[in-house]
Amino acid sequence: MVQSIHKYRNELQKIIDYGGSLNETTIRRCFISLVNDFAEEKNLKLVEELEYKTPQGTTIYPDGTLKDRFRLSYGITKPKTQRIILIKKSRIKPVSTIR
Repeated sequence: MVQSIHKYRNELQKIIDYGGSLNETTIRRCFISLVNDFAEEKNLKLVEELEYKTPQGTTIYPDGTLKDRFRLSYGITKPKTQRIILIKKSRIKPVSTIR
C-alpha cells in the first residue's frame, strides 16, 4: 500500500517536472492506477466513465466507479478533486482525500 502511494507521488512529480501542470487530464491515469492498486486488495475493479443519474435527476459520468464481480458499485472517483467518493443509500458522500 505504501509503495503504491510513493509510486503515485513520484509519477505526479514527473508530470510536474516534464509538463508543468497538474490539471485533471494529466493526473487522471496516475490516480486511476493508484485506486486500482487499492481496489485489487478488496477484489474490486475500477470501471471508467459509467453513466449515473443523481437524486436530482441529472446525469453524471464519474471518471471511474469501483465495482465488484456482481457489478455492485462501491465508490466513484474524480481525479480533479483527488477524492474517492463512496455511494451510500443513493447519496454521494466524500470519504477521503489523497494528497
